[in-house]
Amino acid sequence: LKSDPQLKHIPVIAVTAHAMQGDEEKSRAAGCDDYETKPFDFPRLFEKIENFLARQSPPP
Repeated sequence: LKSDPQLKHIPVIAVTAHAMQGDEEKSRAAGCDDYETKPFDFPRLFEKIENFLARQSPPP
């Protein structure tokens, strides 16, 4: 997504079971905008999604 100019505005939240030290940094280096691990805290995940939607600009 992030390598395509028409799609790079789409926020990406990594949702994973990988919770080892350094995994979040790897996800962000790969282009993720945020990171959430299992077990999910659904209110927190929904808040992250709502925050991204609230600040998302229209596609180019």
